[in-house]
Amino acid sequence: MKIDITKTEKIAAALDEENGRAISHTFTTKDLLDIRAKAEKHLTAHHVNKGERRHVTIHTTSGEPLARSYKQRRMVNHATLEFSANGSKCYLTSLRKYEQWPNVIGGVRPSYTPELSEAMASRFAASACTL
Repeated sequence: MKIDITKTEKIAAALDEENGRAISHTFTTKDLLDIRAKAEKHLTAHHVNKGERRHVTIHTTSGEPLARSYKQRRMVNHATLEFSANGSKCYLTSLRKYEQWPNVIGGVRPSYTPELSEAMASRFAASACTL
């Protein structure tokens, strides 16, 4: 699967196909667009230029915190977003549905290649030295 995140009709079709009737704790198209926007803002704040974004993969799981009285497992999504080679586009590359216990909270976790991690660390160290 490789769907351009801006193609909302295709994203919605993939979500409908994967989720079926489960809609309470799963992603919507808007959720995925918001995650991409937050990821781009995060990368910009960490001085990751568009050319370096090809080294970034975003893993995200749906599911908000629930009341302690909620004891049933719920259906959630796990999605993987990746940036294009030049960093200008973002693609949904993986989407799956699975059961999750109510005490597990979803979230967004970016992963970087070692080269990008090293570059980000050196930029941080350089900016810390100038303070």
